[in-house]
Amino acid sequence: MSPEPYILLGMGKTILYIAEIVTKTGIYCVKNQLKSLIKEFQADFVIANGDGATGGFGLGKTHSIYLRKLGIDVITSGDQIFFKKDIQEHLPKAYHLLRPANFPQGNPGRGWRTYTVGGKKPDDKPERSENIVVISLLGQSGFNRIHPSNPYTFLPNIVERAKKDADIVIMDFHSPITAEKATMNLYADGKLTAVIGSGSRTQTNDAQILPRGTAVISDAGRTGSIQSVGGFEPETEIRQKMLGVPARSNEHWDGLEIQGVLLKVGDDGAAESIEPFRRKVETPEGNRDD
Repeated sequence: MSPEPYILLGMGKTILYIAEIVTKTGIYCVKNQLKSLIKEFQADFVIANGDGATGGFGLGKTHSIYLRKLGIDVITSGDQIFFKKDIQEHLPKAYHLLRPANFPQGNPGRGWRTYTVGGKKPDDKPERSENIVVISLLGQSGFNRIHPSNPYTFLPNIVERAKKDADIVIMDFHSPITAEKATMNLYADGKLTAVIGSGSRTQTNDAQILPRGTAVISDAGRTGSIQSVGGFEPETEIRQKMLGVPARSNEHWDGLEIQGVLLKVGDDGAAESIEPFRRKVETPEGNRDD
């Protein structure tokens, strides 16, 4: 009998990436499913994008702490990271939280860090094979509030510094434009272990390992309501598109899913496989507050 498809045999790491968590519904999906996914996939390390976790726009301090307690090792973000005011003071203290590295200099927090598998602290000086570098980087297209540095000229310097600490280097590239993410995937091939796209909140069907060995997917999807518009109640979002009149977006509880990708990596930093996944989550009855 063949082994389960997601069980990693021998040496290496199994890294679970949870697609962008959107509103309270996404947080509920993580609470409901993360422990079982870690067990099912025998995941060694968990990364999640939290750019829309608090109300669909940004990430608040309380949710940052709560998601960490649920078992997420690193929370990446995107263009909305500073939408909640309390995150500015929290970012420099939150080792598990990354804002985009190519934001202007002087922004609070860090855009990439070295983490360890197994919960060892950085000052324990773990073996190189236990280290994973995670990078959060922002694209240039589709944003009208911010003007990040060029990610293509910004990335090589980060990679050079990151590979002094670890062979496994994973980047969350946040952009709403699929073509921009496809371009970055090809540019990063051979430089990184994996590039996992986020920002469009729709899972793409292009997960692959490129010729020079980098595992990529243009977008890992979203965690929350799938029968929605980007995680929000459809009628309001459709009305905004039709009339051009702004309205308050509302969370939506129909068709809940937790989405993401499972990445298998050798200790030498070489990607062995990348597989997208989707898991349905039953909509709770009664009080839905966390």
